[in-house]
Amino acid sequence: PVDAVFAHWQASLGHHDAKLTPKRARLVKARLKDGYTVEQLKLAIEGCLASAFNMGANDNGSKYDDLALICRDGEHVERFLQMRRNPRPLPL
Repeated sequence: PVDAVFAHWQASLGHHDAKLTPKRARLVKARLKDGYTVEQLKLAIEGCLASAFNMGANDNGSKYDDLALICRDGEHVERFLQMRRNPRPLPL
């Protein structure tokens, strides 16, 4: 399951050269242990992609899309799931 979540994050957010670090694996495992499903974690990743702020529309133009951020805790997962349901488009 961790590999499936990681592969979805790599493909969805274009981090093709990223590695499954111990920290990323630990956080994904922790969220799975909390009861989130692989599908929910994949949707949270897509929620990050739907967030203009996380995709760089912020004061410093930085992307905040690391898997460790998305899976930091249940609150982050739930926030990104909500963003997936109600995307905030990039400003024109």
